[in-house]
Amino acid sequence: MSRRISTKLRKVLLNPLAKSFILVRMGPFFDGSYLRQTTDSTDTDYDNELYSCECTLLSLDTPMITGGIDKGAYNTQFIDKDYWFRAKFIHGSSGVKAELRAVFIDVEGDYNKDQPMIEPEDTLIIYKGTVNGYSYSLSKDSLPIASIELASPLGSLSLVRSIITTQNWMRQKYPDDTSYDSIFEGSKSKTLGWGKR
Repeated sequence: MSRRISTKLRKVLLNPLAKSFILVRMGPFFDGSYLRQTTDSTDTDYDNELYSCECTLLSLDTPMITGGIDKGAYNTQFIDKDYWFRAKFIHGSSGVKAELRAVFIDVEGDYNKDQPMIEPEDTLIIYKGTVNGYSYSLSKDSLPIASIELASPLGSLSLVRSIITTQNWMRQKYPDDTSYDSIFEGSKSKTLGWGKR
């Protein structure tokens, strides 16, 4: 599936001096709160929401592309001196919505010189999904770091779900099905017609 890029954004991206910043949005958490931060030097109003420039985002690691279907996770780290994430982690944050978006600045003045292009169609979604895992660690300077793993959009493709059955389970669920009778009797070969009566 291809991603459509607006004409304005395409023109800005062709400039080798293009500048950008990131908008981080997570929530709602258990208490109804949201994390809205921008890596820009000033607060940003995007889609009628205010993103604080007091950004604590330390790193964003996107998965390495290993093939046609990328199943790696996105990892983010936040400096959390005030332990803002602590209560969120204690009450559980798996499944909380998360979005990371790149906003580009019109450095050439094609549309509005040195101003961010904040129309949704002129931004790029870096990640949109849910929180998958989280933990705390300490930096070399003893700063608390909140690490949040964002679920891979295609991660469920790597899940293996085993169907565990027994002879008794089959008799309870499907009394007329005798396919498991021979399997549990011994090691003789048996041709099974799965899904057939």
